[in-house]
Amino acid sequence: YITFTSADVRKFTPPADGIIITNPPYGERMGELEDAVRLEKALMNRLRGSDIRSAYIITSDSDFEKNVERKADRRRKLYNGMIPCQLYMYFRKNGPGDR
Repeated sequence: YITFTSADVRKFTPPADGIIITNPPYGERMGELEDAVRLEKALMNRLRGSDIRSAYIITSDSDFEKNVERKADRRRKLYNGMIPCQLYMYFRKNGPGDR
């Protein structure tokens, strides 16, 4: 089952055992880079400690892992239009709450 949600990430409650796939604004076409970094940090704060199964985040921010202070479990290079991006993948390790 798939649920699409558009919400303020600071108020987002990740679903238990869910899979999160997101392409948040990254200051490339819209907004400012500083706003994108604040959004990245807010997203990871919501995902930390949650019971999600995995998270997939697409961004062109080459400092994403440094900004959120967590190295991705896996990464894949890709393009969003003509913009070089990375797909950062985070997986649950040992069970619920290990984010």
